[in-house]
Amino acid sequence: MRKTMLATLTSVATVASLVFAAAAFAYSESYGGNLLCINCYIETSGAHTFVGNYGDGNNIEMACQLFQKSGSYNHVAHGYDQCFVSGPGAGTYTWGRVYNQDTYRQYTSGYAYT
Repeated sequence: MRKTMLATLTSVATVASLVFAAAAFAYSESYGGNLLCINCYIETSGAHTFVGNYGDGNNIEMACQLFQKSGSYNHVAHGYDQCFVSGPGAGTYTWGRVYNQDTYRQYTSGYAYT
C-alpha cells in the first residue's frame, strides 16, 4: 500500500513539475498605451519567439505586425479598433509592432505573447 501511494505521489509530482516547467517558458509583453501620432508605431522592447501580436485602439484604423529586422519573416494584419497577427513561434525570433493608420492621434496599445 505504501509503495503504491509513494509511486502515485511520485507520478503526480513528476507531471506537476513538467506542467510548471512548460508554463515557465511562456512569455508575454504589453507595450504602448500612449497617444500615438498619425502613421507612427509602437514596438515590443525586444525580439522573442512570439506566436501572436494583438493591437487595441479606439475608433482607429490600425495594423499589427510580427517581423524580423534582419530576416525574411514579415506578417501584417489590418483592423479597425483591434488587429491581430499570428507568428511563426518555434524558435523564430520576431518583433511586434502596432501602427496607427488613421488620420488622427489615438491611444494605442499592443500585446505580444509566446
